[in-house]
Amino acid sequence: MKAKILSVLAIMLIGLFAISGIANADSVPVSIEKVYVDGKVVEDGDNLAIERGTEELEVEVKLEALEDSDTLKVEATIETDHDSEEATDKTEEFSMDAGDTRYETLLISLPERMEVEDEEYALRIEVSDRNSDEEIEYTTIIRVKPAKNLMNIKDVIFDPENQVKAGRALYTRVRMKNMGEETEEDVKVRVSIPELGISVSDYVDEVEEEDSVTSEDLWMRIPECAEAGEYTATVTVEFDEGDEEISENFLINVVEGDVCGLDEDKTVIAVSAEAQTVTAGETGAVYPLTISNTGNSANTYTISAEAGDWADIKISPNVAVLSAGETKVVYVYVSANEDASEGAQSFGLTINSGDETVKEITLNANVEAGSNGWDKAKKGLEAALVVLVVLLVVIGLIVGFNRLKGNDEELQEETYY
Repeated sequence: MKAKILSVLAIMLIGLFAISGIANADSVPVSIEKVYVDGKVVEDGDNLAIERGTEELEVEVKLEALEDSDTLKVEATIETDHDSEEATDKTEEFSMDAGDTRYETLLISLPERMEVEDEEYALRIEVSDRNSDEEIEYTTIIRVKPAKNLMNIKDVIFDPENQVKAGRALYTRVRMKNMGEETEEDVKVRVSIPELGISVSDYVDEVEEEDSVTSEDLWMRIPECAEAGEYTATVTVEFDEGDEEISENFLINVVEGDVCGLDEDKTVIAVSAEAQTVTAGETGAVYPLTISNTGNSANTYTISAEAGDWADIKISPNVAVLSAGETKVVYVYVSANEDASEGAQSFGLTINSGDETVKEITLNANVEAGSNGWDKAKKGLEAALVVLVVLLVVIGLIVGFNRLKGNDEELQEETYY
């Protein structure tokens, strides 16, 4: 009999333990003491206003353990109407002993569709235990409020898109949106690759509220000898009179170019080799000289001439400053002296860049005899004769005029008497 009673008691005890275990399994052995969002305490059911354009929320949860557990987890989720845009973060499983206090921090990246002003979203915090069928929930309402000045980089297009060859140009277009309440003026757009030491900037005159605009093509030349690899391109948009800016980084793949190591200061000089005709002591000739700087940096060229004693030479300009890729024309004026010998003559041009001689050129001229002494005297006599004739005509006119004047006076005297 006693044995039966003991058996019944044992069964009852086992049942009580089982019921106790089931009861423990239905509850989470921790409590939420406080919740902080971006450093501010929020209560369950509070309304929290965040400024439009906020990209991330920091959620910190203060927990207190009621019992021992080693399968706890915290998850924070912003509920939206767009299932494709996940806005959530969760911890790995962790353990707590009864009476312990623990802080868990979660970061939630806000979806772009949360830019809509005055729309409300639920921030739900859940604490769970893998051995429990229940969860602890904590909810606060998030409302997006407008911002006075706010710009957003919507898209960046690179050309070429996938990779660019060293020595070639990289074009960039930046599309941006004004998400603030005020029209933004003189918005500065800048693209830079700091590792290569290159950058380019431009201004967009005006971006009205809620409008999207695309910048002009911004282009940078990748250095010819840049090493192949990935480089970070930073796109920056400055607004609110330069007091605010946003930026994004992109990876640019640079491949080896085909011009590294070639002559960077190449100069092309062109001039007609055809001989021109000049007349000794009289007419001259002009020789156009074209200089092209096809290098990658500016160069200064000095042009000088040597002709012996048969000619006078003038060069305009005799110093030419050319930017990279620029072309200029220099004019060489040649006139033969009076005693220059007839026939073929030559003279030399030297083009220097700094202390280096870029090119030496020999040009030719055909010298014709000028007028002889008698021709000059004859021309002088002809000129003198013309002057004499003019003087005689003038004197004749004066004499004739005086005679006419005398006759008029005699006629007046006779009429009076």
